[in-house]
Amino acid sequence: MDGRVFMINPDNNMVAARTNKGEYTVFQVLDRFLLEAGDLISGKLEAEGKTKIVNLTKRVLIPVIIKATNQVVAYKTKQMVLS
Repeated sequence: MDGRVFMINPDNNMVAARTNKGEYTVFQVLDRFLLEAGDLISGKLEAEGKTKIVNLTKRVLIPVIIKATNQVVAYKTKQMVLS
């Protein structure tokens, strides 16, 4: 599934991405932080747990933990990233 990085909190490495289905996925980056708002990403954004996503904009593989999927409300998504 593809998505676009919507919001980043560098203090806790949390990221929200809007998927091509219009829903939001929240994940935590486990390694070097290689994402910026607006980057196009691809991976298993619909399944919680450890995985790797591809930053298609920068052409790098990034290990992450998917914390929440199928979020339809942007406000709740923002709260998860900021907390």
